[in-house]
Amino acid sequence: MGTVPAELWSGFGPEAAELHAWGIAFARLLPTMFLLPAFGLGLMPTSVRWAIGGALALALCPAILASGGTSEVEWGAAAVARAMLSGMPVAVSAAVPLWVAITAGGMAHDLLGQGHAGAEPAPCHIPLGFLFLLVGSFVFLQSGALMPVLARLAAVDDSWSLIGIAEKITAGISLAVAVAAPIAVAAVVVDLTLALMQRQLPNLSVSMVLAPVRAVVLLGAVALSLDGMLWVLSAEFG
Repeated sequence: MGTVPAELWSGFGPEAAELHAWGIAFARLLPTMFLLPAFGLGLMPTSVRWAIGGALALALCPAILASGGTSEVEWGAAAVARAMLSGMPVAVSAAVPLWVAITAGGMAHDLLGQGHAGAEPAPCHIPLGFLFLLVGSFVFLQSGALMPVLARLAAVDDSWSLIGIAEKITAGISLAVAVAAPIAVAAVVVDLTLALMQRQLPNLSVSMVLAPVRAVVLLGAVALSLDGMLWVLSAEFG
């Protein structure tokens, strides 16, 4: 890592300081741009995400310049890596609730018996997972949750905690299971009921007769899961 004394750096004019602030802001934003599902994941071209990141970095520049900085200006790959690592906890904190929505949608898809032959697709490419992602992204953007994320990125320092990131991910997994719980309970109860009825009435095709009932019950469970997911997102972003 190299450093340039502030006196020498100021000799290049205010444009140099602004360029340095933009580079730090862009590096801090990179984890958010690639981890936050609201920015499209693999569904959005990488060039578009780069452009959005550059524009958001411009918005962060005044705050980073106003924070003052150190007596020396860091530059090089090490400085970029430090900035990216400092933005990682913010990215994980913002992304976990939306990944909870996607994971809950994928679990709901599996519990409804809509498995896939061959390789399992990514959760965001599963119909219910994509639906939950759309709802979660709408709540994230409509609630203005991006502004607190940018404010935190402007104020972060170079310290970051791997334990804190792991705790966030663990809490997200627990939330995903809790959100999908109504569908899991409904699927077990309905399938167990159908199995008992089939045993009592072996000559009747219970599964075909009660298939509409099963669909209605499971759709109601999906609605409950969506309601739980909205509550989680509102608590996180509201």
